[in-house]
Amino acid sequence: MLVPALVLALLALSLLKPSMHTEGCLETCSFAAERRDGPLRVVSLNMLHGFPRFEHLSQRLDLIAGEIDRLQADIVCLQEVPWTLRLGSGAEYLAKRAGMNYLYLRANGNRRTILFEEGVAILSRYPLSAPATAELEPQAGPFEHRVVLHAVVETPWTPVSVFVTHLTHGDPEVNRRQAASLMAFVDATGSGPAVVTGDLNARADSPQVQSLTQHWEDAYRAANPDGEGLTCCIDNVTAGTSEQLESRIDYVLVAPRGEEHIGVVDARLVLDRPFQVSGGWQWASDHIGLLAEIALGHWTDRRGTGPHSARAAATASAKRPTSPGDLAVMIRPSRSTAMLVKMAPASSSNREPRAAVARLPTRTPARASARGATQMAATTFPAATASWATRWPSGSSLPYPPPPTYTIPA
Repeated sequence: MLVPALVLALLALSLLKPSMHTEGCLETCSFAAERRDGPLRVVSLNMLHGFPRFEHLSQRLDLIAGEIDRLQADIVCLQEVPWTLRLGSGAEYLAKRAGMNYLYLRANGNRRTILFEEGVAILSRYPLSAPATAELEPQAGPFEHRVVLHAVVETPWTPVSVFVTHLTHGDPEVNRRQAASLMAFVDATGSGPAVVTGDLNARADSPQVQSLTQHWEDAYRAANPDGEGLTCCIDNVTAGTSEQLESRIDYVLVAPRGEEHIGVVDARLVLDRPFQVSGGWQWASDHIGLLAEIALGHWTDRRGTGPHSARAAATASAKRPTSPGDLAVMIRPSRSTAMLVKMAPASSSNREPRAAVARLPTRTPARASARGATQMAATTFPAATASWATRWPSGSSLPYPPPPTYTIPA
């Protein structure tokens, strides 16, 4: 009786603690195809491990891998990433299919004792560094662990701290305290701009999400002020398009930190339709994914304010304009808005170049009215430099990174 008791004790101990040891391939496994122009593209998805039956898991993983490739995602943050005896590591499988580096952290289960585990993962086309982990407190139960995984992604624009987590779906008070534990970990980890992703198992109007979004920007809400953005949950992953979603509990949050600017360009739902496969329909997961497009550096800001805003960036970008009113930057922070930045050159009365920012709906006619531009610019520029107009193609956006200035015809 002693040996079986010891085996059971060791089994229980293996399940009582998550692993704080990460595994993966940090910088030598990326062979993703050359990306199209655009801002940093971050995808987050609770991919549904499906324990214990793992129904349609291989097919669902292939659908997810195909969507990562189609979206040309730069960073993919995953929750409920499975390890199974048949599949092996779900994180490694997706990383190999997508041609990306990856980092994985076990949260629950243990492959060595019950031949199953699940956790969180970060996939990236760019090198990963500085991994860090934590178990979020408090625990919801002895065999339920909620963890957070961090890595610095060495993007071409600037290094970005990326966090992925999955909070408890049980007691709302435990969830609230885990959200506070997450915020404390993010605040204490890394120093540059950050992206925090995951299934928070809390609605946008909950106290814990309200607290987080007072500090960090909710990417979906920033780009879709009136959108529902429902992400949960599909009851039957082989059902058709009639499946109904009930709540928004999955998030990509943007945290400005340090000197480098970070801002939301756009965000939308992905993997929000079932795929037609042989034999019927197949959803990739019981959750809907999120794609956030994020601008990095000093040259863009959704609000046009602050020390690292579009205004400050434009001022820094045009040190030597040749004549009043002939240089400007047009920034598209989202599908619904655009910002025109007008430059004024240095002069005897204005020793430093200055900029005025106008935030305009993209429904504005192709040629912005000189009168409207004058009204906008008059608060910052002398009257002699305030008459101007410009145009840009409908629905267009700047290349990333943008040239420092655009010439506006007189």
